[in-house]
Amino acid sequence: MATAPKIVLFEDDDNTGTVIERSIRAALGKRGAVIRFDLKTSSQDPRELSRSYDDRISDSFRSKPFRNVTLIVTDRDLSKNEPYRGLSEAVVSRVAAMHGFPIALYARGVRDSVLDRTREWGEGRIILDYAGGPERLGRQAACVASGFDEVRRRLPKARKDRKNNTPAKVLAAILGVANVSDRIALYGAGDQGMIDEILGTRGRSAESLRRQIRLLGYWLWDSIMRFPGLLVGAVSAASYLNIAPSTFQKPAIRKLFANALYDGPFSGTDTPYWWRPQLDAILHSHKCANGRELVRKHTGKLPPRCPCSVDSSIDAGYYCVLTEAPVSLEHSRSVTWFPPGADLSRVSTPAYNERGPWLGEF
Repeated sequence: MATAPKIVLFEDDDNTGTVIERSIRAALGKRGAVIRFDLKTSSQDPRELSRSYDDRISDSFRSKPFRNVTLIVTDRDLSKNEPYRGLSEAVVSRVAAMHGFPIALYARGVRDSVLDRTREWGEGRIILDYAGGPERLGRQAACVASGFDEVRRRLPKARKDRKNNTPAKVLAAILGVANVSDRIALYGAGDQGMIDEILGTRGRSAESLRRQIRLLGYWLWDSIMRFPGLLVGAVSAASYLNIAPSTFQKPAIRKLFANALYDGPFSGTDTPYWWRPQLDAILHSHKCANGRELVRKHTGKLPPRCPCSVDSSIDAGYYCVLTEAPVSLEHSRSVTWFPPGADLSRVSTPAYNERGPWLGEF
């Protein structure tokens, strides 16, 4: 398998494709490669033209330049080309699934949102946010590719231990946190299809390994990291610790919680992540009920608390996945399709009342 991330880019606009390719290359640095899939040239053989796009693109991925792909990155709209007129990301997604390659989608003017997936994270694809421009998109793509590559490098050792006989135990071993495998398993509860697919790809062929890497990476990125519970991002960590998010951004404050920083696959995202069990351990070791008390213990000053985004008179403690803001238990609710392990993930009551039908709750 590949020794460095290899990204294949599908983009039908030459100017946009050049900019995105340059951004990804800059983000990858010297470690990794980007290949632009050629959508302009195609065989004029009538027999070749009569074949489906799925078959034609799939054959390309069997050729040497496209072997050992780490990640496919594609625009959702690929219709601006002649040889592949009418091509869509759906075709590329099918080919990616056929070969066991992870895929990430983007669309200009479309922001990444939990509503893009609702309950369908198990479909196996990642949505990149192009709203921040091509440079941010390039960093995201490089981070995702590097994350899958890290899963690939850690997987053989995790599989070698016979005690790792469930997907949760394998992923826990990859992350170096065997003691939280039960909590990782909660993120798979209710998605038996995903668990069955991982269990069904336990062979040692190259294709089987690719599929395991793809599924384990999706599980981590689009469930465990997306829905706060076991891991918490900057805002959800601040809410959990009851420290105002603006205060929690200060290096001197974050230093107090450095031992809880997550450094596994996909940890190079725009926001850092922290292990919640390790945050709890830090508070426990200092005999503090929350993060504010810990800050006061070390600095002598009590930092501003983290107020609920719906009612600022009360503390938050939780995270609204729609508004991406701190929220209290009283002014939020859970959603039936949230992973059971995501006990800090909520939807604020106003957001729920507004978007309930889109959440599949009404």
